[in-house]
Amino acid sequence: MNEKNTRYIKNVSLFVGCSLIGIILFLIPVKMNGNSDLLIAVIANGITSVIGPVLPYVLSAIFAAGTILAVIHWFRPIKALNTNPLLKESYELTSFKLVIRILGTVFFIMCTFQIGPEFIISGATGGTLYSLMLTLAAWHIVSFYLFSFLMDFGAMDFVGTLIKNVMRPVFTLPGNSAIDCMASWVGNGPFGVIVTKMQYQEGYYTKRESAVVASCFSIVSISFCTIVARTLGIIDKFGPYYLSITITTILCALILPRIWPLNQIADTYNPEAPKRYDTREKGHLFWQAVKCGADKAGEADFGHIIKRCNQTALDFLITVFPTMMAYGTLLLMVSVYTPVIQEISMPVKWILALLEIPEATAAAPALLTGFIDMYLPAVAGSSITSQMTRFIIGSVSIGQLIYMTETGSIILKNREIFELPLWKLIVIFLMRTVISLCVAVLMAKIIF
Repeated sequence: MNEKNTRYIKNVSLFVGCSLIGIILFLIPVKMNGNSDLLIAVIANGITSVIGPVLPYVLSAIFAAGTILAVIHWFRPIKALNTNPLLKESYELTSFKLVIRILGTVFFIMCTFQIGPEFIISGATGGTLYSLMLTLAAWHIVSFYLFSFLMDFGAMDFVGTLIKNVMRPVFTLPGNSAIDCMASWVGNGPFGVIVTKMQYQEGYYTKRESAVVASCFSIVSISFCTIVARTLGIIDKFGPYYLSITITTILCALILPRIWPLNQIADTYNPEAPKRYDTREKGHLFWQAVKCGADKAGEADFGHIIKRCNQTALDFLITVFPTMMAYGTLLLMVSVYTPVIQEISMPVKWILALLEIPEATAAAPALLTGFIDMYLPAVAGSSITSQMTRFIIGSVSIGQLIYMTETGSIILKNREIFELPLWKLIVIFLMRTVISLCVAVLMAKIIF
């Protein structure tokens, strides 16, 4: 056997072995203690249970250290932060980003030590974000490293090649975007946004494609949909409820990439990475896919992978988490303590009333709180008497997808990649709300 064949067999073995590990970790639910969950979640939960008592103080210390260093760097630039590739991205700050990071850090520390005004640390505002971060911290950090089994050893290239003839004409995306969607669908949406960012940095997506995937394909997991259904008391209608969400997701992915504002984003690749286009090759599509996967596995550079994962994890801890804490807490304060949501939801109330949806007055503000957090509509709508209205609220809240406590904050933090400032996120949220509402109302009229 010549050297070329030996190398090819070695690469195929590496591709198959690592891809199987990634699939087992991220895509196949396992039974643990009578419950079904992903193996990656089991690992993360195990780590959280071990470090749980000290986790709030560890995160407070990391946030504080990162923010203090950012303030010092803002007033007196530190050369090491500008030249160190691991730290540079996390410390390229505008004055607005710096203020947001300071606020997020202060809010988190206040919640950790239960000091400060109740309107900041209560369970309805800062406490909600605080609990969310303690739950997600280990999940995200572990996932950043272990997702490399799917991303860096050919799985994405294999899947992308297999379905490229579908994804490009239907969704205007390269084939490997499908695995982003799968990771979100069975994992969580925010992680899907992070993976999309990493894919852009590695040369798989253009800026437009990154924005489309982040705003159309980073869907929340099935398990979260179940939680929302139980909260709203519509678990007996889970089939139609989930069908409504699926139809909404497909329609949004078909429509939104082709219209403003997403279709106006530049189709430019990361200039610092090799471009990985969808290419046409001779031969059976399956063997083309195997070759692409094997070639990618053969290119794997463990040093580069670890460096990228370290940078992503560090940036998430010292930048993304404080940003999420700040945006989420501020928006929850507006929602809980001011009439703003009630006022701006008036047009939604009129639309619901026109569609003859029961309890439209209570449902309208519940729908708009989805921009703050995806779970808020379920909480706000759980007291509504009409099951039909609760069904609509649950379906729309998942279909809206853009919410500031997680996915929205991550997209804003990386706006130089996604090119989606806050006002564009609001536009996309409203577009998704309209599409979701049309599908949910039609489904509700059929089953109720």
